[in-house]
Amino acid sequence: MTTPTARRATLRPMARPVRLGITFDTRPIAAGLKGLERQVPFATALILTRLVQSGQRELKDQLPAEFTLRTKRVLSGIKIQRATKQKLFAKVGTVDDYMAKQVTGGPKPGYLAVDAEADTVVMGGRFVAVPVVGSRARKTFKARVTPANLPNALLANPKNRAFVARLGKSSAFGIFRRIGKKRHPIERLYNLVRAAKYEKRWQLQQNVDRAMKRDFAETCRIELGKILADAERRAAAKAAKTAPTSD
Repeated sequence: MTTPTARRATLRPMARPVRLGITFDTRPIAAGLKGLERQVPFATALILTRLVQSGQRELKDQLPAEFTLRTKRVLSGIKIQRATKQKLFAKVGTVDDYMAKQVTGGPKPGYLAVDAEADTVVMGGRFVAVPVVGSRARKTFKARVTPANLPNALLANPKNRAFVARLGKSSAFGIFRRIGKKRHPIERLYNLVRAAKYEKRWQLQQNVDRAMKRDFAETCRIELGKILADAERRAAAKAAKTAPTSD
């Protein structure tokens, strides 16, 4: 029987702008499966899948400490792709473009244009609407902005008494609303600022790398042990069937 050659099994995160690779030599797996070399691709794929599952759990466990999670969508967007015998690679990462940008950083383009004279904002400009925490738009830091409190919805409904105004003598604008029937008091709902930047806030690579290194040896021990135990059971069952019977 031929001896298996060295093969590379690769783990890569799913977020498109991110590239993380962990490679390992499958010869130790082959050594652990001596006599069962045909099982090496299966064992390698299984170990890869278990490791990306460890990385997925690590990301989900650490994310609440790094971000304020206003929806479950962020956690549910952390996905894995399992390895197979034919494709010895597995993936873990985010399918959420916003969270991917928290890994890579980069420009945060504007999407609103301001018409202060008409008290409107429209799509296609250079401004980003940032809700003011404590206002009707976002009552607490962890609160989500509801559809009724989005900039266009606020400005479109006359009952909100919302309007756009310049912030002092600056080039920035805000969205405000009058409280009650008089001109004052006024509440600021949004700051309209020019395109900003995404900071590199999410330590995806470090978290996944930590989980992989921590769990690699134990994962190999457990999964190889299962394969060997299953092979022993099969061999014992086969031997029992072929054993001669006494008359």
